[in-house]
Amino acid sequence: MQSKGFRQNLIIAVLAAGLVIASLWTYIGIRSDTAVTPGKEATLNITPDYKITSRKDVRIWPAGTVFEQGMAAYFYAAEPEVNDATRIQISGLDQGNMNGTIKSQVIIQAVDDKSQVYWSYLLQDIPEQKFTLTKGISGKADQNSFVSQGILIDAAAVYDLTTQIGTEINFQAGILQLVVNSVVNMSGTANGMPVEKSVNQSLPLTLQQVSFSLPKSTDIATIVPLTQMDNSKPSNKTFTDIIRSNLLQFSVTIWFGALLFLVIILTYQPKSNTAIEQRRFREWITEGSVEVDNRLNINILTLEGLVDLAIDLDKRVIHDRGKGKYYVFSEDIAYICDSKSD
Repeated sequence: MQSKGFRQNLIIAVLAAGLVIASLWTYIGIRSDTAVTPGKEATLNITPDYKITSRKDVRIWPAGTVFEQGMAAYFYAAEPEVNDATRIQISGLDQGNMNGTIKSQVIIQAVDDKSQVYWSYLLQDIPEQKFTLTKGISGKADQNSFVSQGILIDAAAVYDLTTQIGTEINFQAGILQLVVNSVVNMSGTANGMPVEKSVNQSLPLTLQQVSFSLPKSTDIATIVPLTQMDNSKPSNKTFTDIIRSNLLQFSVTIWFGALLFLVIILTYQPKSNTAIEQRRFREWITEGSVEVDNRLNINILTLEGLVDLAIDLDKRVIHDRGKGKYYVFSEDIAYICDSKSD
């Protein structure tokens, strides 16, 4: 009995400790949702992360050579291929969830020295791609960057096409360019602040007669602020929003509280008269399992009466826990006290 009581108390202590920890966890979650915190600066970085690879063996550049960025010229003789993949990354994001899209077009055009366009031709229209950038959101893996699907460009073939267009319209002036124009749209929250951004990013290739050139990715990367350091405001979340964002904490706390309440109710229910008497007369009681067989059954209303009878008969009281009854046997008679009758 003492061992059982110890186990019960241990279970209650463990559940109570769990309830305290879960309550503290919930409190911390609620406080973080409702606290006034300064907005940390987060920036959106959009970089045309291109790579140029030769496809034809020439004496100085074997096929498969990957050229470094920012060279003075990339010669058509090596049949270079440009693979442009736009990298989108958020810096300074502590917590937030941003949904984004990127839509790109590849255009060839002739411009003057002030970037005024003489003519343009849509070469590729890339389908819109969707992505999500997130950090510090429960149930979501952190994702700080996204790289779009690569756009392959055969620079030599593009130059041939531009000269053909110029010949057709009898216009050979201007600077010939291939431009990858990308529009990036972002919406969501960053460091507790709502964000709506639309950003244009361009990668220009300048086409010459025997070669082309383009700047380094880092020189034309677009960096725009999403939040500012001095923006501070209290949380405007409703109670429902707070519960939703801390659903796991609330669920665990309620679970521990309900389980603790149930264990206490089951453990500390009032003892029956028979159970109280059993403690008084435990020296006359033996635990065991019995079979009544064909004996004559005589019901004794109280355990005290059964113990008195056992003393008179010089017998012991046998307690069968499985049946919840107490027995005294004398020849063909079974004297029985039912503990459940209390």
